[in-house]
Amino acid sequence: MSISARLLRSLNRTASIIYGEEVVYASNEEAVVASLKILETRESFHDPLFAGWRDRLDAQLVGLIDRLSLSDMAPDLFDRVGAIRAALADAPKDKVGREDMQRATMRDWSLLVEKLASDPRIPAQDRMRIVFETSDAELTRIGELCGDLLPAADAQDNAVTAPRLQIYLADRFYDESIRVTDFRPLPGGYGKETILFMVEGRALSGAFVMRRDRDEPTMDNDCHRVRKEFPVIRAAFDHGFPAPEALWVDEEHKLLPGGDF
Repeated sequence: MSISARLLRSLNRTASIIYGEEVVYASNEEAVVASLKILETRESFHDPLFAGWRDRLDAQLVGLIDRLSLSDMAPDLFDRVGAIRAALADAPKDKVGREDMQRATMRDWSLLVEKLASDPRIPAQDRMRIVFETSDAELTRIGELCGDLLPAADAQDNAVTAPRLQIYLADRFYDESIRVTDFRPLPGGYGKETILFMVEGRALSGAFVMRRDRDEPTMDNDCHRVRKEFPVIRAAFDHGFPAPEALWVDEEHKLLPGGDF
């Protein structure tokens, strides 16, 4: 997955946490959600998005030719259908070329549907069927473009909160007396979440910093993952360099699901 696709996926998941699953129709929130889904779909699923549209349209055109015997009933319209099928078969390989070709083909098909739907040579029920089929195909295309191809959003709320952190620490240190007395998430972090917190308890007490991976990395190089950073920071501290004292790294944390920290 490209960096752009991962960034868009991360933005999508963040938007779902902020706005929830229900957003007001025609609101700013809906515009943000729809825009992110369209961008992520185009970035991550361009090939299946294009292939699905092309195959559905070609199947509709073939059905139209066969069902109506269009070459005999309306030879001029048959030729235009053939031209659209030829364009579909000769689609460019690159993303920009495909999108240009798709726009041109949809324009030609839209104009042809108008003629098909109003041509008296075609029976009225067949003209109506063409309109319905085209409408259904367009709804499918819009649905895919707006996120139907995207994996289901992770509805689980994995945010670290003071109560959740307190439960985790009490379990880790077998100390029910532990209390999180201060809790401050920091902005930024270069692909990480950073949280300052203070704890009072028998087994653990003092001021601490949590550095947490995001669920989905936004960078290719896994050296930025905390499991790789931890031994380096600890070694620097042990050898007297000005580094924080790295206490532990947790990759098994059922009570705090999400990224390692």
